[in-house]
Amino acid sequence: MEAVRFVRSEELERGQKGGFFGLQATSEQQHKAPGRRLAKIVHLSDIQLADVKSPARYEWANAFSGVEGFGELIPSYRAQEFMVAHALVAMIRHLNDLVAGEERVCAVVTGDSIDNSQRNELDNFVAAIAGGIVNLQSGDSSMALVSAHGFGDVSFWHPDPGDDDYKRCWGCPTVEGMLEAAFGPIVSPGLACDWFVTNGNHELLIQGIGITDEETASIAVGGEKQVGPPTVLPTDPERSGVEMPVVLLTGGPSQSVAPDLGRQFVNRRVLARAIRQANGTPQGHGLNDDDLLYYASELSDEMVLVGLDTAYRWGGAQGAIDVAQARWLVEVLRRYSTQYWGDDGSVVTCDGDDRLIVVAAHHPLATMTNSRAGVQPGFLLGDWLCTTLLQFPNVVLFLNGHTHENRVQVHRDGTRQLLEVTTSALMDWPCEARSLEITVDEDDLWITSVMLNFDGAGTPGPEQLDTVGLASWHRLLAANTPGLGRAPEGNATDRNFSWRQRRPRWLRA
Repeated sequence: MEAVRFVRSEELERGQKGGFFGLQATSEQQHKAPGRRLAKIVHLSDIQLADVKSPARYEWANAFSGVEGFGELIPSYRAQEFMVAHALVAMIRHLNDLVAGEERVCAVVTGDSIDNSQRNELDNFVAAIAGGIVNLQSGDSSMALVSAHGFGDVSFWHPDPGDDDYKRCWGCPTVEGMLEAAFGPIVSPGLACDWFVTNGNHELLIQGIGITDEETASIAVGGEKQVGPPTVLPTDPERSGVEMPVVLLTGGPSQSVAPDLGRQFVNRRVLARAIRQANGTPQGHGLNDDDLLYYASELSDEMVLVGLDTAYRWGGAQGAIDVAQARWLVEVLRRYSTQYWGDDGSVVTCDGDDRLIVVAAHHPLATMTNSRAGVQPGFLLGDWLCTTLLQFPNVVLFLNGHTHENRVQVHRDGTRQLLEVTTSALMDWPCEARSLEITVDEDDLWITSVMLNFDGAGTPGPEQLDTVGLASWHRLLAANTPGLGRAPEGNATDRNFSWRQRRPRWLRA
C-alpha cells in the first residue's frame, strides 16, 4: 500500500536570497496493519489557530531571528498563519473520509490548538473540530494585520500586489484577493469520530511563553496594535517575553485597530468548560471536571486513553507536570494493570483491570524541562514521567507534539520499552496528521503509523481561493519558510512504520 507525501518540485521564482519552490505529491510505502484492530487513533497537533489581528502579538520580533536573546520568541510570525483555519477544516474533511464506516476510531489533538490563549481563537477551534462556522474576523472586517499593505511593513509577506521582503528576497508570489478570501466564514463539518484534546503552552500563555496579567489582557481587547519594536529594546527580550510580555507589546510604533472583547485571555477552567460542552462524541471528550485538563477515557474494554496536562502556567514553552496530577496518573496506571515494576525493580501485583494504555500529552519527554518548574516544589519533569511510564508494561504508546516535527523514539530500561511518537504541526511544514492503528495477532501487538495529508494541489493557482485552495497555499507557504534548515517531516522510520512487541498474555489475539 502507498501513502501520499508532498515534496519540493521545481523553482517557481528566484529572489535575491533564495527561490520559491512548488510542491508535488509523491507516494511512500505504507505498512498494512496485521491482525485484529484494537483502535485507530488519528493524531493532530500544534494547529495554532491564530487571531492574526490581535494586539497581543509581537510579529515584529521575527525580524530578530538569529539575534541573541530572542530565541524563545521566534517564530513570532509566519507568512501562512492567516490560512491555518482553512488547513484545519481541509484536514478534518480528509479525516472524515478516511474513517467513514470504520469502528474503534478516535482523534486526539495534542495541544497548541490555539496560538495566543484567546477566547475567540478557542471558539474558532471548537467550531472547526465540533462542527460550525469559523469566523476569523477580529475587531471588525478591516484588514488590520501585518500581512496587509498599509498596515504591516515590507518585512512581512503581502499577498496583494506590491513590494515586500518576502517577494524580493525569497520569490514569494502575489495572490490578489487572498486576504479577503481567507477571512470569509468557513463551514466545518466537525470530526465524524470520537475526539479528545490535551492542553498545550499556547492555550495558556501569550505566544506560547508569556504570563498573562491585567495589563496584557487590556492590550489584547484594546484598540492599539504595536507593529514595530519598542524604542528601547529590553536587555533580555526572551525573559521579558516570559515574565513581562507587556514590554514587547508597547513602546513602539503602533496602528489603531477595532477593540474586541472576544480577545480575552482564557484559563484552564474556560478551556475545560469549552471542550466539555462542545458537540461531538464522547460527551465531555474525556473531561469530567471544569478545573482539570487531564483525564482517563476508556476507548473499549481493552484500551484506555490517558490525556495529560503538561503546560506550565507560569511561563516558558517547555513542559512540566504537577505533583497532584502525577499522583493521579500513577493511580490510573495501577487501575488498568495487574502488575508493574516497583521502584526497586521488583514485580508488584495489584487488583487492577488490565487494559492497553495510550498516554497523550503536548510535550515530548525531552521537552518536559521547564527550568522555572524544575526549581519549584510541586512540579516534576520528563525524567520522572519516562521512568514512571516504563514501570507499567500496559503502557504501549506515548503520543505528543510541541516540537513541530515527526519523530519516533524508543525508551528502554533493561527489558522494558516505551514507544514515543511525536507528530508534526499543522501550522508549520509538513502540515500533516498521523494515523496509528493498534492491532494484535497470535504472537504480537502491532502499532502501525501512516502520515496523512489533506487534499489539494501541491502548487495551487492564484484562482484557487476556496478552503481547499487556501489550505494548499498554507502548505506551500509553510514549505517555503525562509531559513527552514531542518527536516521536520522526519525520516522514513519517523513517518510510516510498523512497531511490534510481544502480545500481553491477558490480551486475546
